[in-house]
Amino acid sequence: MHKLKNFLKSFMPSSVWKILRRIKSFIKSIILGAITLPQSLALYFSREPDNFKYDIAIATIMKNEGAYLEEWIKYHLLVGIKKFYLYDNESTDNTKEVLKPYIERGIVDLIYFPGKGQQIPVYRDAVKRYKYDCRYIAFIDVDEFIRPMDQNKSVVDVVNEIFSLANRKRAAGLVIPRKTFGNSGYVKPPLTGGTEQFYLLYS
Repeated sequence: MHKLKNFLKSFMPSSVWKILRRIKSFIKSIILGAITLPQSLALYFSREPDNFKYDIAIATIMKNEGAYLEEWIKYHLLVGIKKFYLYDNESTDNTKEVLKPYIERGIVDLIYFPGKGQQIPVYRDAVKRYKYDCRYIAFIDVDEFIRPMDQNKSVVDVVNEIFSLANRKRAAGLVIPRKTFGNSGYVKPPLTGGTEQFYLLYS
């Protein structure tokens, strides 16, 4: 194998050989599970877009977020999110009771995922399980809200526009800039949702 490698290197420019080595390393990392393909890239190579069950979904890991879940789900339904993959990291509150009607309607899939430091494993699991079901999957937390700047457009409308401008074949994913809101005078977290309570921008 070593002789073959030296033979091939003698016919290739060093720049080409370096690129081939990087490709080999990248493929090996994917096989070993060290790298998870970005969702949009995985979906692009998997199926034609029209075959997906959902245009866009959210996947997240949570623990004891029952007080905030319903507002968060209702909000994202209004902006065009079709499906929620919620990974329960050992909640002990009323999370299951809050989610029950959404599970029965097929809006939420609840997956029990115990253990510490599980955020990245959850993201990998979501990509592996649902990459054939969704064109796009957003990975955000329960205290984060995706807001289209144009209120006449859904989240998937905006994402499609961005990918069309960026040349979708070359785009591997999308990063959304954020604004952070402070505690707005609260010493303890309120027992209701956060979109009305936490209204002061953190500066």
